[in-house]
Amino acid sequence: MNRITWFFTRMAIIGAIVLTGLGCVQEDFDRCPRATRVYFSFARETSFGGVRSEETIGRIDLYAFDEAGKIAGYWVDDQVAMNENYYIEIDSLAAGNYHLVAWTNLGTRYVANVQPGDRQPSREEMNISLALPADRTLRDLSLPHLYFGECRGASVGTFGEERLVVVLEDNLYKLNFEVEGIEPSDDTYQFTVTDNNGAYTFANNYGEMPAFRYASSARFNGTDPLSASMTVLRLDENRTPALTFTNETSGQVLFSHDNLVNLILQANTQGATIDFRATREFYIKLRVHADASVTITINGWELETEEVQVS
Repeated sequence: MNRITWFFTRMAIIGAIVLTGLGCVQEDFDRCPRATRVYFSFARETSFGGVRSEETIGRIDLYAFDEAGKIAGYWVDDQVAMNENYYIEIDSLAAGNYHLVAWTNLGTRYVANVQPGDRQPSREEMNISLALPADRTLRDLSLPHLYFGECRGASVGTFGEERLVVVLEDNLYKLNFEVEGIEPSDDTYQFTVTDNNGAYTFANNYGEMPAFRYASSARFNGTDPLSASMTVLRLDENRTPALTFTNETSGQVLFSHDNLVNLILQANTQGATIDFRATREFYIKLRVHADASVTITINGWELETEEVQVS
C-alpha cells in the first residue's frame, strides 16, 4: 500500500466499533471489519506527448464532506503510483453518506484556500487556485495536470468491504504555436494568452481570480519555423482568453485576437469537430503575408475568415 498520511478535521470521532466475537469469513462477509477503499479512473485520456494519464499524477488530495457539507476527512498521498489497482483507504470515517472530492498535483503550483487542519470548512467555501508570481505572468512554464473528481452520495457502512470510484477529469490544455512568413533573426518573440481561469471551486466550477498571463518565448532555430508551446488551464465555449504574438526585442505586437476560444471554434465551420471536453491539444499556425495580414490554421483547418491585420 502506498504511504498515505491522514488528517482528520472532525470535532470528535463518535464512538468505536467493537469487533469482539465477530468472525471474518467469506460466508459472513458483511460482518468482517470494514475496509472502505476509494479507487480512481479517468474520464478520458488527456495527457500530451505520448505520456499516459496515469503517469501525470504525483499527488492526490482526497476530501470527504458530510451531509451538512462540512469536511469530515482529508487524506493526501504524495507518492502516487497510479494504476487500476491503486486506492486510498478511508476507514476512519464514521458510517454515513459523504461527498468525496479529489484533486491532483496540489502543492507548489496549485494551492487550496483553506487547510482542513485549521478548522472545519464547508465544501462551498473551499477552492483551488493557481499560484502566480508577483507580475502575474507564467513564463515558459509547463503546468502539472490538474485533475478533479468527485463521488456524490458515497455510502460508508459499519462492516464489510466497500469499493468507491472517483472519476477524474483534467483541467489542463496544451497550445502549440507556429509562425511562417517572418524573416529569421536573433530577436526573441513571445506568445501570450491572457485569461482569469486560475481558480476552481470544489464542484470544479470557475472561482474568482483577476486576469493573468501565460507566456511562452520563441527564437529562430536555423531555418525552422518559429514555434513555441504552452500549457493553460481550462478552455471552454464561454471563455474569452486573448492571444497576442509579440516581437519582444522590438516591442512590436505582430498579431492579437481578443478571443482565442472563438478563433479555435471557427475551425468547426470548416469541417473540424472541436469539443473542448474531448480536444485538449491545439496546433495554431499563423502565416504572415507580405501585406502584413495573417492567415490562421487551427489543427490543420485553415480559417476562411477575413485575414486579421497585424498591429
